[in-house]
Amino acid sequence: MHAGAPPAGLPYCCGTSWGWLALVDDQRSPTRLVLWEPISNAEIPLPCLSRLGRVFLSDDPITSSNWTGIATQRKGLIGQTALVWRPGAAAWTMMYGQGTYEIEAITFHGGKVYYIDCTTDIIICDLVTAGSDDLPPECTRIYHVQSVGNKLCRCDSLHPVCAVHLVACNGDLLLVVLRSRDHPSWAEVYKPEWTSELYRRVELRERVMDLGDYSALAVLGQPWTHLCSLGKG
Repeated sequence: MHAGAPPAGLPYCCGTSWGWLALVDDQRSPTRLVLWEPISNAEIPLPCLSRLGRVFLSDDPITSSNWTGIATQRKGLIGQTALVWRPGAAAWTMMYGQGTYEIEAITFHGGKVYYIDCTTDIIICDLVTAGSDDLPPECTRIYHVQSVGNKLCRCDSLHPVCAVHLVACNGDLLLVVLRSRDHPSWAEVYKPEWTSELYRRVELRERVMDLGDYSALAVLGQPWTHLCSLGKG
């Protein structure tokens, strides 16, 4: 299996999803944005954004005709906004314009986009509500999920949350809470409920989850369960 040569004049990468690379001609002020798949050597040009951050794909464009692209765009000194693009669209559509802090990973699940910024606010955007029109999705923001994770610690002394991730795994959307290494369970996995006070159990069994920041978590052994409930902001 051999990879082809990347498109000429696009030396910088601003995202990898489903084996595709998002390539641009300049890191600070890009004028060209192309998706490139090294094995098939397929290329998909996209409208380029100024102050482009990262690009994420919901599916493999080769195998899915219903894929969606999400791009982050720098806003001010430390903020970011998120935009959505569908095949055939002339331009990107603002997905959540209020802005967040840095977005490190985006998760697609059940027609919705989920992401957590570096302050652990969760943004949920419903792509189904936007349909095929150039309308922005309906979005919900949940503030300071890290504080919820801290309350889930049942030890005599508090073990603060180090990081929080949302991952899609085996048809479930899971919340992965990472704690300091001296905690009895430095990694805890929860099935969040967004609209109900009732908990719904999920058996994790053996799974490997991509945490989106170049890390992965393997869950091995007997079936086990963790649950949590998150209220919308």
